Amino acid sequence: MLKPHGVLILTIPYGEEKVIRPLHRVYNKNSKLLKFAFENFKLLSEEFYKNNEENIWIKCTEEEASKVKPSEDNYALGLFLFKNKGD
Repeated sequence: MLKPHGVLILTIPYGEEKVIRPLHRVYNKNSKLLKFAFENFKLLSEEFYKNNEENIWIKCTEEEASKVKPSEDNYALGLFLFKNKGD
């Protein structure tokens, strides 16, 4: 639960949807779990990042991030800001 007018900052593994046991789950805009978990929140902003050839995080589009094939040590990131829909 967020306090009134609070902001939720969320970073998640992003890319082709996949479960990498036992480490993490990778989500994308079609992930039903994400849609359900945040249906009562309003999205304020989103950013996406992926690793380049030198293993440095670079900003990218959602489309580029969603095409990253995840593994144990490589996936894109989605950064999201949410607030309660009622605020």
